[in-house]
Amino acid sequence: MDTYEKAHKERKRINFELQDVDGNIVGCTSWNEYAQQFKDFLDIKNPTESVMAVIQHGKINEWHEIDEVFQLRKSLLVQQGQAGGSSSQSILSSTTVFPVRQEFLIDYPKKNVDDIIEIETTMSCVVVATIKIVQENYGWFYPACRKCFKKVLTKTEYLQYAQTIAESVMNLAPTSLVCPKCEEECTSVTIKFKVHVRVQDETGSVTFVMFDKDVMKIVGSSASDIREHQVKSNDTQSFPFEHTQFLEKKLAFKVDITQYNLNHDYRVYTVQKICDDPDILDELVADNVVSRDGDVADEVSQEVWDSKAVQLSEDSQRAGDSISNRLFRR
Repeated sequence: MDTYEKAHKERKRINFELQDVDGNIVGCTSWNEYAQQFKDFLDIKNPTESVMAVIQHGKINEWHEIDEVFQLRKSLLVQQGQAGGSSSQSILSSTTVFPVRQEFLIDYPKKNVDDIIEIETTMSCVVVATIKIVQENYGWFYPACRKCFKKVLTKTEYLQYAQTIAESVMNLAPTSLVCPKCEEECTSVTIKFKVHVRVQDETGSVTFVMFDKDVMKIVGSSASDIREHQVKSNDTQSFPFEHTQFLEKKLAFKVDITQYNLNHDYRVYTVQKICDDPDILDELVADNVVSRDGDVADEVSQEVWDSKAVQLSEDSQRAGDSISNRLFRR
């Protein structure tokens, strides 16, 4: 939030962007008391969780970028990449840069797949890769608490997971649902996407985990709607997505390398956001064409998966199926 003085009065402003399930993005600005309310709300939210905003009585301005300006910014990005300096960044970080463009081209470093494995510190980065496989053995959804959207557990699972257990939880029936974040019984459950995909670039392949908003952008339906349809049609075991919706999609992935990845040599990385804008993809790969001996085009199909470290247990998958079946058959 920006705070500044105008006409001897303190003014506040906060900028954010709204994105719908189709990926359309609009930049927004809230002022003064609305800016403060929005900031206070964000301060108590987990930064990795989605926020739904409803804008009422907004003033709408449509802005079109002049082609000459776009070409200038594109050339500055190339110069910045070649020089490795920061002189262009101050120009490109102005309000004329689209937020998504800034996030994927400026704010985070571009890495290849092979680079990720060598990273030794927590960070976020951008990877351009193509989805080659949807790993169906990991499932495609998880039952989530409607308050915090964290995965809910049965009481039996929770007792194995929790370090401290409230008396109210201890008194629950064994089949009751518990939210590990709220640390209480979960009485309102929804279904959220969680899909493992194997992606590949010119340097190798790796597994990414995509969550609700990004999967919804590709699939075009909510996880809850798909699961409800499965339960009603008594087809709860099949994998619901058409492979063509994912396969061979070339995307820019903003991914996190977490402390858990480093401590456990866990090479499955969480996707925070995806971008399919062709101009952004072109700029990301323009100066990073990798040429290596050997062809990796068939690498993914030839790999033998070591699923011990990352595969969901059968018990956990059955628990998720049971919870969702109960949810939609009530």
